[in-house]
Amino acid sequence: MYALVLLDEITLLAIVPLVPSYSDDFGLSGFGSGVLLSASSLAIVAGSIPGGVAADRLGSRRVTLAGGWLLVLSCIGQAVAPDFWTLLAARSVFGIASTVVWSAGLSWLSDSAGIERPGALGIVVSVAGIGGMAGTAFAGVLADRVSRGAPFWFLAAAASLVVVMLTLADRGRERSHAHHHLREIAGLARRDALIGGALLAMLIGGFADGLVNLVAPAQLDAAGRSSAWIGVALSTAALLFILSSALAARRGAAMVTLGVIAACAGINGLVTLPVLISGAAGGVVVMLLLRAPPLGVMYTVAFPVGVRGATRSGMGAGAVNGLLAFAWGGSNFVGSLSAGGLSQIAGHRGVYAVLIGCCVLASAQVLVLRKRQLVSSPQ
Repeated sequence: MYALVLLDEITLLAIVPLVPSYSDDFGLSGFGSGVLLSASSLAIVAGSIPGGVAADRLGSRRVTLAGGWLLVLSCIGQAVAPDFWTLLAARSVFGIASTVVWSAGLSWLSDSAGIERPGALGIVVSVAGIGGMAGTAFAGVLADRVSRGAPFWFLAAAASLVVVMLTLADRGRERSHAHHHLREIAGLARRDALIGGALLAMLIGGFADGLVNLVAPAQLDAAGRSSAWIGVALSTAALLFILSSALAARRGAAMVTLGVIAACAGINGLVTLPVLISGAAGGVVVMLLLRAPPLGVMYTVAFPVGVRGATRSGMGAGAVNGLLAFAWGGSNFVGSLSAGGLSQIAGHRGVYAVLIGCCVLASAQVLVLRKRQLVSSPQ
């Protein structure tokens, strides 16, 4: 499962250093580039909750394996895409596959590990961080040296191998989860402070990723940096993401709190302040490096916080994981589109100003939920 998550994240971020190249070849505007970058996020929004509910009803293992084969097909589509619309369709298929991995797959993993081992679920974010670090540099270098489709051919082959291995490997454990209609799921999530805090973490994280992953590479490209250089810069930030995520997962239950989420959201806003002063390549890279550790901790904590909330509210793990994927995908889609349009209207500084404001608001709201949780559960 960790290997499948790794390949999923590599595929997600492999396109980031290639967006300037696609924009040049396909004649895309800033808005068009945002649509391309956010296509998978929109598919995640559409498929996340159905994917989680399907895992609770049909079995997380079965649904996960089907999602793995969709990942393979999407990589092939991205490798051979001759135009913008084909690439957009392939990225959309990838988004559906990704949401299955992060809803059904994480449900399968959490069932096998048990709720007494939150680190086993939290470490997924560290694995994803490794994928992010590898994905940007790997795609940028391979595209420069071989071809733009080469990274996706490699990913298709690797994903095929992993899905076959998962099919033949130990089945793990799958426990029975409660089945709820969509309205019931929304009601349970709204009433539980832990699920609400986890959702806010994914909302602000996805929105920030959507903004930064579009604007920062564009700034570095405008400064004359190559796709390979951009990929290496992003990978260095991903290394810090991985280390912070791994440390948070190692701390286990001590980190699974709403207070940690609130602090991380606020810090993400603060570290963006320098790029309001200077948009030079050095300032952009510093911002990328400083935002990575709190983001890694926030994502790592969000999943076990959400599952803990699901357990105490009687909600299926697949459903809550689907909700978290929905939150991330929706906010990432909005973030990418907003960055593309807003950068044309207000420039890069306007984009970062919006991000800072959203981080502050998210941090304050999580603190409100934390207070509500402490009042209802003083122990």
